[in-house]
Amino acid sequence: ARRVARALSSESPRALHSARPRSPRSRRHRAWRGERPRSRSRRANESRRALRFSSSTHLGRETIMAKWGEGDSRWIVQERDDGVNVNGWHWQERNMMGWGKDRMSQLLTAITFELPGSEGAARVVEISKFEGDASVNTRKGNKKFAVFDLSVTCKWEGECVDAEGKETTAKGEIKLTEFASENDEDEYVFKVTSSDGDKAAKERLKQKIEAAVAAAFAPCLATFAKELADM
Repeated sequence: ARRVARALSSESPRALHSARPRSPRSRRHRAWRGERPRSRSRRANESRRALRFSSSTHLGRETIMAKWGEGDSRWIVQERDDGVNVNGWHWQERNMMGWGKDRMSQLLTAITFELPGSEGAARVVEISKFEGDASVNTRKGNKKFAVFDLSVTCKWEGECVDAEGKETTAKGEIKLTEFASENDEDEYVFKVTSSDGDKAAKERLKQKIEAAVAAAFAPCLATFAKELADM
């Protein structure tokens, strides 16, 4: 009352402002009004009750979460010594380059290029290079997807009959690039080269392989991509 009287007598805006009662939220004002301020433990209890209410389900039942170290069978809340990614909860990446080279070799070495009129043929004999990346990723909820970006070099050998009826041989390589999980089949790049053998045989077999390599490789590459995604 004295503060209000002094403020009115001075007619100062600052004095009038300072004479106004404080906010009801102020602990000091609660004491001035004779009210008991809420204790910290009381506020903490109210916060816990609000949290418990917000965690209840739409059926009205309270949701109770497992705590660290309690050993609740519904949740795994500690590190596993065996390193098992239970239920795919953690992000996991598996390197599949070893499997990829073996599987690609099985698929491509079955490919044969036949010359018309049974005049010869060429075949893939081995994979000399298998470079890049191939992996299977697992994210939360056991959602799996394959990621690969590969460059594959194959060796081919073949034979054909020349104009005199003599059988000649040739060798070379087929290099596949841009074989990636983000690319379509028409984006794969093939390069065919010939190295050893008869000149005429090298030219004939190389032309045959260049004309047929995309169609011959397509089923094998599709099988590889599907099997990798299903790993």
